[in-house]
Amino acid sequence: MNEKLMNGGTLDALLTDVGRYERPTRSEVDVQEILNEVVVRSRKKSRKIILGIASLLTVTGFATTAMASPNFVDFIARFAHVSSSSTGYMSGYTFGKGGPAYDDPTPDGVNISQNGYTSAIQEAVGIPFPRLDAPGTVIHDVEVNVVNQKTGHIEINATAITQNPTQEVMLALYHNLTKLPVFDGETIGTDTSHLLNLNGTQATYLAYEMPNSTTTYVAWQRNHWTLVLTTSDMTEKETMSIAKWVDREAQSSVS
Repeated sequence: MNEKLMNGGTLDALLTDVGRYERPTRSEVDVQEILNEVVVRSRKKSRKIILGIASLLTVTGFATTAMASPNFVDFIARFAHVSSSSTGYMSGYTFGKGGPAYDDPTPDGVNISQNGYTSAIQEAVGIPFPRLDAPGTVIHDVEVNVVNQKTGHIEINATAITQNPTQEVMLALYHNLTKLPVFDGETIGTDTSHLLNLNGTQATYLAYEMPNSTTTYVAWQRNHWTLVLTTSDMTEKETMSIAKWVDREAQSSVS
């Protein structure tokens, strides 16, 4: 379990630190170690579902094979069933056993934030990268965190506003990621998690339903980039339309 949680911290604080947290109001969900499975929990019973096509050999061998040469085919997700009268709902994701994307012992710590894809952003990243500027979107801000330039450990977070419908969309990019993203959230609806063909590669689609809104995630890997697209109150078709645009850019962003 993550050191912060062992020392009395909460998932609320952990996800806030990582920066991938959707309007938190509760902190009752514990982070548990899971390997390539969706855990569906309710107050009365639990059941496990294997998400994707990973074999038992892939599951048991992940720690040694994927760390050396990351190839994320499936992503881990957990759904916590809660009642519609709950005081709040949350969803988000961490990495590995619950923590940040990278664990570099001597991080560069280069961080820059701009209102769009400026030349300063491009200079900070230093390599080609996919963008969120799909048709009908207006970029709000872009943040780059260069953890380690030598190893290519770079995180890019972009936020955009879509038109028709007007919604906020977020794209997180992780270069040379070596830890599997783990999604965790609460839902009042049925579990929505399935695999999709995204321009010839496999993507995982997840949706967490709340009383008045639904948060969706699309996660996939293209070249050396691991991508997580987050939308709110958009249909699967609308979300995947943006994902397809981003993925086409990722195909040309060979780095």
